[in-house]
Amino acid sequence: WNAGDYVTSFHVSTLVESDRPVVAERAVYWNGRTGGHDSIGVPLP
Repeated sequence: WNAGDYVTSFHVSTLVESDRPVVAERAVYWNGRTGGHDSIGVPLP
């Protein structure tokens, strides 16, 4: 889903919880996806 459809600020945090192992990724794209940034999550805080 697109966070921009739900969030009106650049100051956003997300908590991902699961009873099974997961990998969370934060991908940000701009300018028609010609530019972007990506950051993977960590297994524990």
